[in-house]
Amino acid sequence: MAVDHRAQGHSVGCTTPPQQERSPHLGRLVNGPNASFSPLRNDVAPLDGIRGVAIGLVISFHAVQEVFVGGAYGVDIFFVLSAFLITSVIWRTVSHEGRFSPLAFYIRRVSRLSPALLVTVLILSPVAAWASSSEESTFDGIWVSLTYLTGFSVAQQLNVPVIPMPFVHIWSLAVEEQFYLIWPPMAVFLLHRGPKKRLMVVMLALFGAVVVKCWSTRFLGPGQTYFLPYGHLPSLFIGVIAACIYTDKIGGGLSRPLLRSSGISLVSLCAIIACSVWIPSHSDPSVSVGFDLIPSTAAGFLILNVCLDSASPAARMLSWRALQWLGTRSYGIYLYHTSVLYLFGSATFGMSRRWVVLTSIAFGLLLSEVSFRLLEVPIRRWGRVLTRRTPRTIKRQAIDVD
Repeated sequence: MAVDHRAQGHSVGCTTPPQQERSPHLGRLVNGPNASFSPLRNDVAPLDGIRGVAIGLVISFHAVQEVFVGGAYGVDIFFVLSAFLITSVIWRTVSHEGRFSPLAFYIRRVSRLSPALLVTVLILSPVAAWASSSEESTFDGIWVSLTYLTGFSVAQQLNVPVIPMPFVHIWSLAVEEQFYLIWPPMAVFLLHRGPKKRLMVVMLALFGAVVVKCWSTRFLGPGQTYFLPYGHLPSLFIGVIAACIYTDKIGGGLSRPLLRSSGISLVSLCAIIACSVWIPSHSDPSVSVGFDLIPSTAAGFLILNVCLDSASPAARMLSWRALQWLGTRSYGIYLYHTSVLYLFGSATFGMSRRWVVLTSIAFGLLLSEVSFRLLEVPIRRWGRVLTRRTPRTIKRQAIDVD
């Protein structure tokens, strides 16, 4: 659920699209249509705030699930934002450089994702070994976590136990990584098509993803579908559609003022909060197929609103310092607070569940701060050094997606 989405270096084989196919808006990722090519860090603030809202919902779901029954929709918000940013940056990179480097792309992803994931596996391994009666089961948990296959194991585990429970929450990283194994070359291919054709293709892909999810929910069940790669494809394609609308300036006339309006951002935020409180995440087929599109669609509208107008009320609210802190560390928070929750849940030390949850969240936040400063940021810089051939104007882009 985390990505470093700066630009992606050089590669042969991907040529610059014809001039008439390029959008002058490509590259103006968060500054709006009159901004310079390389956005400043404070212009990313509303997107960090959306990540802060998403991780807040996930924490609330783990802490008081009886209240935030749909808090897991925060994961879908992460997927929407991730797809929006990765697609926008890929298109902007190809538009600026005329080529796309898969090697540079994946080096930066590894440098972004690996540190916190390795620490998480290091923390969870002894817990899993203690909680599981089988060393082979613990090894399987480590293996599927590091190879991003957890989602398949968790889906299978609904029928037959496969991996220890402490590794289960890594499923969301697996779903995201499997999508990005195939999406970057498809995104480059679509860039050579016209804006309207791009949007049409992605909307057809969204329709197909919904159909596949409906079919899987009908025959496999909502639980298994939720953890499989196509269980969250609709959310990912909603993010891609938002990237199409934003980067290609699709939808002139009344649609642009509507997307920039305070009303659309207010409705989107209210829809996200309402779903997190009233609509269970994946408890029955009707919820799994239909209602889960509401928070994802709302997140898409919210992203477009704050990107088109960085001075809007929603953008200012999402730029609050507390949300910024949560957003920039959301990847580590997601991994660590759940890991610590399993650790304290296995040995409660005589504490009530409330104190176990509060202590786990506090330790998770502390661990994520230490990891962010001492581990994640330095290794992320190392990843940028390995791909330093990227032009300076693009290399300065500072967008990370969790």
